[in-house]
Amino acid sequence: MVIENEWWIVEFEEEHGLITRMRDRAGGIEVIAEPRLADNYRLLLPLNDLEANYIPGREQALTAADVDEAGATLRWDGPLHNERGEWALDVVLRIGFAGEAVTFDLEVTNHTEHDLAEAWYPLLGGMRAMGEPADTEMMLPTSGWGWIAQPFLRFPESMPPGAGIPGSRFPEFIAGYPGGMCMPWVDFYDRRLGRGLYVGSHDEIARYRVFRMEMHPGIKHNTDGSNWPREEHRDERWPSGIILGWAHFPYTEPGETFRGSQVVVRAHEGDWHQAARIFREWYDTRFKRVDPKRSWMHKELAVQDTLFLMPEGNLQMTYADVPRWAAEAKEYGVGTVMMSGWDLGGHDSHYPRYEPDPRLGTWEELEQAVAAVHELGMRVIFFANFSPVDCATEWFREELHKYQSMNRWGVTDRMGWGMGTLGARLGFTARPLTNVSAGFPEYRAIIVRQMRKLAEIGADGVHLDKLIPPPMDFNPGLKLSPDRASWEGTLAGLGEILAACREVNPEFALSVESVWDRLLEYSDVAWCWHSNLGTAEHVPVFKYAFPQWWPSMFVCQAYDYNEVNNAVRYGYQLYVGPGRYMASMADEQTRPLAEYVREVLRMWEGLRETILEGDFLDKEGVRVEAPAQVKFSTHRNGRTGQRACVLMNAGDEAAEARVEFVGREGGGATVHEPGREVRKVGLPVVLTVAAEKLVVVIEETAGGR
Repeated sequence: MVIENEWWIVEFEEEHGLITRMRDRAGGIEVIAEPRLADNYRLLLPLNDLEANYIPGREQALTAADVDEAGATLRWDGPLHNERGEWALDVVLRIGFAGEAVTFDLEVTNHTEHDLAEAWYPLLGGMRAMGEPADTEMMLPTSGWGWIAQPFLRFPESMPPGAGIPGSRFPEFIAGYPGGMCMPWVDFYDRRLGRGLYVGSHDEIARYRVFRMEMHPGIKHNTDGSNWPREEHRDERWPSGIILGWAHFPYTEPGETFRGSQVVVRAHEGDWHQAARIFREWYDTRFKRVDPKRSWMHKELAVQDTLFLMPEGNLQMTYADVPRWAAEAKEYGVGTVMMSGWDLGGHDSHYPRYEPDPRLGTWEELEQAVAAVHELGMRVIFFANFSPVDCATEWFREELHKYQSMNRWGVTDRMGWGMGTLGARLGFTARPLTNVSAGFPEYRAIIVRQMRKLAEIGADGVHLDKLIPPPMDFNPGLKLSPDRASWEGTLAGLGEILAACREVNPEFALSVESVWDRLLEYSDVAWCWHSNLGTAEHVPVFKYAFPQWWPSMFVCQAYDYNEVNNAVRYGYQLYVGPGRYMASMADEQTRPLAEYVREVLRMWEGLRETILEGDFLDKEGVRVEAPAQVKFSTHRNGRTGQRACVLMNAGDEAAEARVEFVGREGGGATVHEPGREVRKVGLPVVLTVAAEKLVVVIEETAGGR
């Protein structure tokens, strides 16, 4: 059976509905290069004595196939079968065309007495490298940055390499969304061929799912670092290639029907940058992002954060110290302060009791402290958590335990982040925390009520930490399925917090400790814990997909000059925590860095329209010739089209860099440096970047794209 259009040829085997061919016509690439690995779907129906009761779609007889111009509908009417018997499941796999994409939709109706636990689809079996194995790369969007692998040269085995741990018969790679992945897509591309393949899971439902790859015939560790068996080592009886697909975990109850996300496979020109644009295009047709122009928090270039009280009782500041502390931040150009460890028991203790600790002051004294910050013309936000609660409290024993997140066997996890003693930092004496589920409206109401109280005393916003819940939650009291309850509850909770707090303060804003595309509906300001090594680079895939995203780069050591520079380079907010979050910017050791921050902020403010409010282009649109210690990124002014190249020297010695904008021959540019006058130069320009310093080059008029 064949379906085709101007972009694709897709073939199916008639007996079992195996997907035996997918040809990218424009690229001339056979996506399925080894038909012996052809597959379609796999289901899991756990039994009391066999949790792993898998039902392979490749073994089921195809009941019907309806083919039309828009695609094909494949049906497997129950009962399906495996070695344990027959199962009353009806399966429909719809393969369609949507422009340049092939789409896959799965529907399973469960007529059995068991829950449908897993559904893997589409299983695209027999993939190989597009060209040479070393040239096919894979981009996986992780927690704000991107992870790039060469899966056909070194398969990225999820189990420890060489461990041979039993489970999957063949080596596998798995990555979950939300959580491990910030966006639900993976891209394979070959820069030499200029061609890529986008594999996305598009869904309006907030639910957990996993991208999975399985490698055949197995791993061989070679002396050159590759792990695919070479031709001379392979037995032709065992096919070679990858089977990939997305897996859902719906736990669909008897009598119900599971409908999964739409999996989209689309060939494209270029590399992962084009894949990011494909996802953004789809996202904007489904979800409404916050408007950064209406958020005061998005306009703040830097925030000073200090921990007032540690969970072990170490006291750094009280509410009475707030006016001085905030004034010291303002002296160095910072307009917002965040109070961490301001609440009962101190930081990461006694959650969710978000109320003043007597050692710090009273509600009245806290309200006066907030008013003092406002008198300075500044903003103040409070640190809070969304899901962790303290297990060692009477409140937990009496009520909160009902809302605990549980695995399938009713077991809950414990965690804790001690700070103030060595034993606590080692975890021995840290306050015990556990996750509860925002899927319970009763728990959300507890958080909403207390966040509204902060708004009532004048808070301009809150930072909600530890926002990613456990991937699956099996608490029997939840109304939604285990893959949806916490995720949809989290989104509902953010909306409820904003609604309640904006009744008091219409400008109330949120920041979050999480990188999840759906959170852009409520906040685009985030903590994501990028590497805090100023010499380190990451691939800013989420920032490229959503340029408005405003994540933080943490500056907490007295020598974090490169961290400051990296923030400007990527277009990330500065979170300044002097003395490892235990002092203010006037701290004597921190003062030289604070003075540099002040000069950087002055320069940055003048370039706001381009570097903060414009488009982030990663490294596109510019060519830089410089030593490896010089890092750079490109931004573009959305109004004028002018491009800016932000360079930083992460090394200990000055370095020379040549900058040229793609598509422009000659012309002028302006050069901006912290603490120095703006100067004009001709293009291309050769300039010197001082050690641990920053330079911005902006073309005078819009150039080529």
